[in-house]
Order: sequence, then structure tokens, then C-alpha cells
Amino acid sequence: MPILDVLDQRISPPTKQEAEEVVSLVKTAFASLNPSPQCQPTMKKFSQLLSSTQRLHLSKPLHMTTFGELLALHLCLACSKAS
Repeated sequence: MPILDVLDQRISPPTKQEAEEVVSLVKTAFASLNPSPQCQPTMKKFSQLLSSTQRLHLSKPLHMTTFGELLALHLCLACSKAS
């Protein structure tokens, strides 16, 4: 499912910066869904991720980015960073 499908269609499409923030927020949310507890962020890390000014730079336009792609990317990278 494309990320844009869940955004409110009544408002203007997000700017590039807003799109990067949306993707970062989705990735942070997916981090807490990891089935492996070792790969889930602690509450402190989760809080840091939410308050961070760092954003994920999009490799393709937001309208072409799906939740599945972000979930797959996160699951591939999360445990390798936790190790």
C-alpha cells in the first residue's frame, strides 16, 4: 500500500521535507513492531528517534514508496544494527 494512500487527501501533498518526516515516522513505528525483542528500540531510543531532526532521505518519490518496502528495509537493517 502506498504511503500516500493513508494521508489525508484533503490537504496539500507533502513537501519533500514533510515526506521525509513521514517516512522517518513510519520507520520509527515499524521498529516497535519487530518480532524480535532485541531488535525493538528501547523507550529511550524510541523517544530520541521521534524527537530527532534527522530524516530519512527518500530514494524515490513518496507516491511510489510503500509501507511494505519500508517494513522490509527496516527488518533487514534493525537486527544488524542491534548486534
